[in-house]
Order: sequence, then structure tokens, then C-alpha cells
Amino acid sequence: MNKFALKKDIWLPIAVLMIAAGFVYFFNLNNKLFWDDSDWIINNIFVHEFSWTNIKFWFTHDVLAGVGLQSNYYRPFLFLTFALNYIVAGAQPLFWHLTSNFIHIANAILVFFLLRGLELGISKSQK
Repeated sequence: MNKFALKKDIWLPIAVLMIAAGFVYFFNLNNKLFWDDSDWIINNIFVHEFSWTNIKFWFTHDVLAGVGLQSNYYRPFLFLTFALNYIVAGAQPLFWHLTSNFIHIANAILVFFLLRGLELGISKSQK
């Protein structure tokens, strides 16, 4: 078996995942920011800049504290992605959706590698 064939069992499923997910998520690219985006992004000054004060805030408050509300969602790394998005693109929806789509596709690829690594009980001699 040549090297190309060995790699094919990795890159082909990844390509299929990327194409399928890209197709599914492509349709959100023309959407606007909506629903909770006003509270989580647009009106939340703690994601409008990357500073030590804001980082401390992300790790010590829930997601709606930045707009004076309360929730039980504690998502400091979500704030990090929001801040990075806001610094790069402001409130332009296209970039937000592209970032979200990329994260979803990357997660699908990570799940592929996780399942591949677990081998689901198939021994190497059975392959």
C-alpha cells in the first residue's frame, strides 16, 4: 500500500466533512446578527476590546452581566471569541458567521479524529 492510499483514509473523510458542513452552514452567511446577539455582543462593552479588565470580567461574571442582566451561563472562552471577532470586524455579521462556521467544521474534524483514535473496538488486525 502506498503513502497516498494510507493518507486517503484521513483526508477523504475530512474533505467530505468540510464540504458537507460548508454546504449546511453556507446558508447562514447572509443572515444578520439577531436574537441574543444584541445582549451578548452589540450592547456588551466587555467584548468590544481586549484588555486585562475585560479578561478578568469574562472569568468572574456570567455572559449577560455586561449588559446589567443575570444568567446562569458562564462562558469565558466564548467572550474571548466574541472580543476577537469584534476587534477584527466590529458588528459585521458575515465575519461572525464565518467564524462560527469555522469553529463548527473544526469541531467536526476533531470528533472524526477522536472517533478514529478510539477505533471503536476494532483491532488493527481486523482492518
